[in-house]
Amino acid sequence: MKKQISREEFIGGKTSIEDPILEPYFLLIDDNQFHVCIETVSKGDHHFSKGKPKTYIETLAYITKLDLALKYVLKFKNGLRQKKNYNSISEYLTQYKAMYNDIKKLTQLV
Repeated sequence: MKKQISREEFIGGKTSIEDPILEPYFLLIDDNQFHVCIETVSKGDHHFSKGKPKTYIETLAYITKLDLALKYVLKFKNGLRQKKNYNSISEYLTQYKAMYNDIKKLTQLV
């Protein structure tokens, strides 16, 4: 669900994980799952916005394990979840290796 709200308001008093490696994504934690969220800012091009930028928060997934939530975020960050055409297998593997190394660094702590 996408909500027009600031990140601070969205998080409220809940536990969150915000890290520069994860940006623009962040994790929100409740009793039994991790919410993978993204913050986006629109330019306010709509005629009702009067040109002011608007911040939206969207929950992309609900995941039960931290390492899986981190993998999910890094796949999004590295474009592997987005449809993209690669010109060669080596181009795809370069992207995949970068994501894999990021995941490996983060999940070694888990």
